[in-house]
Amino acid sequence: MNLLLLATANGYGLVVDNKAHKETFMGMGSLGGGIGAGVKDVRIIFVFYDPKVMKQFIEEGWQFGGQADAAAKYQNTGVSGEQAVKGSVSFTDGTVAAGSSTSIASGTDKNDATGVQAATRGGMEVYQFTESGVALQATISGTKYWKDSKLN
Repeated sequence: MNLLLLATANGYGLVVDNKAHKETFMGMGSLGGGIGAGVKDVRIIFVFYDPKVMKQFIEEGWQFGGQADAAAKYQNTGVSGEQAVKGSVSFTDGTVAAGSSTSIASGTDKNDATGVQAATRGGMEVYQFTESGVALQATISGTKYWKDSKLN
């Protein structure tokens, strides 16, 4: 949710290590600022190409970045577009894995959806899909991901 200067987010998810056949349940919280207003329900998919970056994400879970987006979506009808630049930071190793993505999607139902997605490789790719909501905003935020102690 973003309201004029304050942007917040929270959620949960699952990291799947296909090589080790291991699942790690995660929680997430984000705080930032920017201009605009909006409330969105989003789905985010991280694709890791570097095992060190995935381990860093699970163990430390800090991500910083900026994004600008516009969305007007309800159920299967609507339009969304986003430009994002994100970086995962390891305070232990002093390393950064960064990438950027651009996405545009529209449709009137599940069978009539079009989309464009482009992302750069920096050890990982991040894909964000707007499930529903309305937003017109530009934000800078920090996000913390952590292992869910109740589910792991």
